[in-house]
Amino acid sequence: MKTLNISSLKRFAVGKTVIAIKEFVNGSITISVGDQGVIKKITIESFPDLGLFNIRVLHMDFGKHEVGMGDQIAEGYFNVING
Repeated sequence: MKTLNISSLKRFAVGKTVIAIKEFVNGSITISVGDQGVIKKITIESFPDLGLFNIRVLHMDFGKHEVGMGDQIAEGYFNVING
């Protein structure tokens, strides 16, 4: 079984702070540029019926919103704040 985006393992980690670099809108959830959140957990979702691959899902807390998304998508919307 393959895990997609294994190279981002060190970039996105539990407890790291992320900052939005472009606006994210999904239903009633809006995260604006500059909003900061914390990665609360990372899960690996398995999709054996779609070709035996796994996707790492980041679960992030932005105070009033909690967002879960694949790490490949998150790379386009968020940067990790080093520190």
